Amino acid sequence: MKENGLRPDSDQLPMPSRRLITRLIADIPAFDKYSARYGHDAALKRFRSVKGHRVVSAPLDRAEIDHTHLDLFVVDDKTSLPLGRPYVTACIDGYTRCILGIYVGFNPPSYQSVAACLKDCFLPKVNLKDEYPEIVNEWAAHGVMRQLVVDGGQ
Repeated sequence: MKENGLRPDSDQLPMPSRRLITRLIADIPAFDKYSARYGHDAALKRFRSVKGHRVVSAPLDRAEIDHTHLDLFVVDDKTSLPLGRPYVTACIDGYTRCILGIYVGFNPPSYQSVAACLKDCFLPKVNLKDEYPEIVNEWAAHGVMRQLVVDGGQ
């Protein structure tokens, strides 16, 4: 009503109905409502989907590393013989969900593949644009994480 008092008659806004206000409040996510009432940390605890899941609050606070066997065969360019299916070891930041490092190789998951992936995590990727000029953006993710989570090699 105050806003309409400041506007000319031709630009006045229609008064919202009780139904509209109720619908707008119902559309607010439950997490946001709980956060406004009890605080952000309480909402994180209440709405986490997995019991025991750690809540991270900064980049490089927690990183997870895992291996997977790719569903493709690498073929030699010269002999056209299949070399095999490679493994990928990747490390992802728990806060930003950004890939910190990656290693692709034919060795099964081992200390060597984890060490190669961690080396890629720790070091900045400064020569990436020089080696691959078609890449437009930089890969700025690097550093030492406070906590590293592994699945125990299973």
